[in-house]
Amino acid sequence: AGLHDIWMIAEHGAIFQKGINLPPKTYFNSPVRENVLRVIGIIKREIDDLCGEDVWYQPNEVNMTVYPRSEDSLEKIRDLMKKTPRWLSRVTVYENEDHVDFIPKEINLKNALTYFTKITGYQASDMIAIGDSADGLDMINYCEKSIVIGNNLDISGDYKFDTIGEALDMLLKEKI
Repeated sequence: AGLHDIWMIAEHGAIFQKGINLPPKTYFNSPVRENVLRVIGIIKREIDDLCGEDVWYQPNEVNMTVYPRSEDSLEKIRDLMKKTPRWLSRVTVYENEDHVDFIPKEINLKNALTYFTKITGYQASDMIAIGDSADGLDMINYCEKSIVIGNNLDISGDYKFDTIGEALDMLLKEKI
C-alpha cells in the first residue's frame, strides 16, 4: 500500500514486529507474567484431554487460540470455561465464530500501545488504529486517528469501511 515505517501488533497486543518481511529484523513481546503463561498451558492440556485431535491451535507465542473442529468440541470448551472460573481471573476469553482466544489479562491493545510508545518513542499522534472487533475499541480510542472495518460493531472511528480493501484504497489516496 506504499505505507512506510509500519509496525504490526499481533496476538491482541502481545507481539510487535517492524515491517512486513519475515523473519522480522525488529521484533519483541509485551511483558507477561510467567504464572499466567503456565495457566494458559494448563488450559491447553485440559482442552486436549477433553477434545483430543478435534481441535487445532494457532501457533501463537503468548496467547492461545483454539479452533474446535466440531460443535461438540466447542461445547466442551464452553463447559470447561464455566466450570473453572479461577482461570478467568488470569485470562481474558474471546469466543469467536470459529475459535476461542485465551489471552493474559494484562495483554490488550491499549496496554500494547502504551508499552510501544515507551519502547519506541512514538506517540498516539503518530499512529493509525485499524480495528474490526470489540477488543480493538481501547486501541481505537487511544490513537489520534482510527479506521473501523466492518459493520458488525457499533464503534465509531475517524473512518469506517466495509472491507480492509476500501480502507487501503483510502489510505493510498488520502496519504493520511
